[in-house]
Amino acid sequence: MAGSNLLFKVASEKQGALWWLWFLGGNVIGFGCPVLITYALREQSPHLVYAFTLGAGFVLVQVAGWFFFHAPITALQVGGLALTAAGLVMLQFGRS
Repeated sequence: MAGSNLLFKVASEKQGALWWLWFLGGNVIGFGCPVLITYALREQSPHLVYAFTLGAGFVLVQVAGWFFFHAPITALQVGGLALTAAGLVMLQFGRS
């Protein structure tokens, strides 16, 4: 899901045929998300699957946006991302 969102960001900066190519790429990658989530739901409980997919995707998009697109990020926002990542680790270790 994070990869799909990043490709849409690239598409937003393009025009013409390049816009369509990046947009198509984002949709192709995005199509796999519900398929993979369906398989993950077979193995894990929904609250863990959705926490990992949405939480990890959020953190990845923020970090990649900063790294690849030089999106500004404050120290407070970095702290929030770190807390989100720590929460995901706690969910992983705390599952029964």
